[in-house]
Amino acid sequence: MIRKNDFRKIDIEVKNVVKKAFEYAKKNEKNLNDYILFLANGHLMIDLVGSKYSPYTIDYRLDEMNDELRLNVLLDYIQHSYSFTAENSQDSKLSLSLELMIYTHMWESKPYLKTLKKLSDICDSQEYDWDVKVPDMSKHNFIRDVIRAKFKKNNLKIHEVITEGFHTSLRNAFAHSEYVLNLNEPKIDLLNFKNNDWELRDISFDDWTRRFCYSFLLAYHIEKTLQTEREKLYHGLPGYEIKSKNSAGEDINTKIFYDSIKNSFHYNP
Repeated sequence: MIRKNDFRKIDIEVKNVVKKAFEYAKKNEKNLNDYILFLANGHLMIDLVGSKYSPYTIDYRLDEMNDELRLNVLLDYIQHSYSFTAENSQDSKLSLSLELMIYTHMWESKPYLKTLKKLSDICDSQEYDWDVKVPDMSKHNFIRDVIRAKFKKNNLKIHEVITEGFHTSLRNAFAHSEYVLNLNEPKIDLLNFKNNDWELRDISFDDWTRRFCYSFLLAYHIEKTLQTEREKLYHGLPGYEIKSKNSAGEDINTKIFYDSIKNSFHYNP
């Protein structure tokens, strides 16, 4: 469980570090308006490669549609279990099992990890990645060494939030049903423990809740900030010049435009 005041402290902490990461990305983009391209969700459509149409699309929504159920379950659960009508959250076999499921799906979500990776790239002044490839296996290396390492390199405390939330022992334990809820201690025993230094043998219910809160609050504030930043953009003309590519894969400069009414981006004015 977690007390209301402790939860609020974590919420404020996570909200601030996400805000600072977005602000840092704006100031450190490699190419003009890479940050806008990030907000516009530029994406390489593999099926269009080799056709007469440019595969470099904007406002890609398929990942969002595929991830909608996970996000809705997360929001419903948060509203139900972390509204704090009492002074602290409550633990049960059901709540802990649901949280482990939500946690695992969160850190396995390719759309979410793509967003984190793009944000870390822009903060690190790297080229915008139109085709983020999230591995099917060993996502812990991708999270730690590809995403978190770049935030840490640029002294952005979002890397500390990732550390506070993510642990592959927890994700793997739920994914392979190798955990036991020990209500007497109370703690979660992880049966996938192999005596490696980096592994967790167990975790108290309270420590688990902190990790869960850091994780879901990071996902929540990333998504909320993305939407808030989009809504700040000016509608229609004059648009934003970006570095894109044509159907042959050659670099071109073009413009994209934001429609605040439809909350969408398009190439043509």
